[in-house]
Amino acid sequence: MLSFQKFIKKNMGLSSKSPQSVLVLGAGAIGSLFGWKLAQAGLDVCVTARSDYKHIKQKGIQIQSIWGNDTFVPSAVTTLDELPLKPVDYLLISTKSIPAYNLHSKIKHLVSKGTSIVLLQNGIGIENEFALTFPQSHIISGLAFVCVTKTKPGLVEHKDYGRLVFGDFPTEVSGKTQSLIDAFSSVNVPCKGSTTIQRERWKKLLWNAPFNPISVVGGGISTKEILENETTFSLTKKVMSEVFNLAKADGYPLSDNAIERNIDDTKLMVPYKTSMLIDYEHKRELETEVILGNAIRLGKKFGVETTGMQSLYQQLLDIPTIKS
Repeated sequence: MLSFQKFIKKNMGLSSKSPQSVLVLGAGAIGSLFGWKLAQAGLDVCVTARSDYKHIKQKGIQIQSIWGNDTFVPSAVTTLDELPLKPVDYLLISTKSIPAYNLHSKIKHLVSKGTSIVLLQNGIGIENEFALTFPQSHIISGLAFVCVTKTKPGLVEHKDYGRLVFGDFPTEVSGKTQSLIDAFSSVNVPCKGSTTIQRERWKKLLWNAPFNPISVVGGGISTKEILENETTFSLTKKVMSEVFNLAKADGYPLSDNAIERNIDDTKLMVPYKTSMLIDYEHKRELETEVILGNAIRLGKKFGVETTGMQSLYQQLLDIPTIKS
């Protein structure tokens, strides 16, 4: 494994037409899975890790995936406290989207004119702080539609799906964004570009807004259990309707059958613990604000009723010892 200094030296000055260097901030389930695929595509991939930093540095990351089993050995492994002094071509942020992290303020030295900031994270309205902090920078907004979890240090289990969508923020698909899409596509990751990436964010929130919070406040229940219980199923449809109305008010109307299609697709999924439930079980901070809080605030702005989301939001805030 390269030292981090050698990784940076090796990848300085590369053109955006032939992207080579990727720093993945957050070697959790998402970052590990898709960092692995970018490495398979021939890119030089470094990752940051936290609790399992030593494990990953010594043994790499075990991937158990519907795409095959493998050991992902990044070019280098570092921590947020030991970030490089030089920029890379793609800064792929796959950490949990927690406003209190203030991540945008910690990565300034990693961003140059040629750096693309890739936000592969949940939630609505997550790009704004980065756009304000880096007004001249290229920001790529991305979404992963995937069932993947990190079950223990250095082990990632990918059970279903794996589709990615990327687009420039706020609109269009640039050549550099297309290069990233092509890299994923070259290793058989379903990946497409979207000129209206905010509509894609609303599409994903249609699922995240009910299933993630309900899995926690419902007592640790799976997607299958949520759909089989009359009360949680009814609440799921209510919250989905609220997200549907918000998307329309925001100028990104969803297809008329979006709610039913999401429910039908979830019924076909392997029974799944949501990422928020796993975070809760491990006493980690929850993505309450980007999944519910921002949407509720938009509801107030647009005059859209969000009582279902507000109820879930308050219940999450009332959970002892869990910050959000």
